[in-house]
Amino acid sequence: MKKLIGLFLTAFVIGTAIAGDAPRGFMESDEFAEAQEKARKAKKLIAVAVKGDDGCPRCAAAMENGTKAIKSDCVMVFMRVPQARSGKDIPASVHQQVKNSPGGASVTFYVFDPELEGVIAKAGRSELEANRDATKAFKKKVDEARDELKG
Repeated sequence: MKKLIGLFLTAFVIGTAIAGDAPRGFMESDEFAEAQEKARKAKKLIAVAVKGDDGCPRCAAAMENGTKAIKSDCVMVFMRVPQARSGKDIPASVHQQVKNSPGGASVTFYVFDPELEGVIAKAGRSELEANRDATKAFKKKVDEARDELKG
């Protein structure tokens, strides 16, 4: 039994290391250059999800709602709060916007144009967790910016 548990834990650790930290459908933040190129080619926006701890069910709901609201309009990039604050592996213009992201149990979405010239829309847990009107308003801003981009 101990061998089975040890084998399972080893497989889990290796799988986690290979898979990275980003949720399904998101690019890792160290792939920002590829994400930006992908957004330019597809005429899509770039959404950066900055997340704190994983243990919060309220944040999980906000993450899910935010992702559903904008995933078809954006190339999705994921990073943790410490990286957002340090600026490691992310463009300076993005760092300026995300460096003050709340820590702890939090999630915040920042939506940029493909040239990373500024934030088009921003929404956090309080807007995305259970506030349908705020989530719709966030989605509407993103839709309008996408339509303008596709021109």
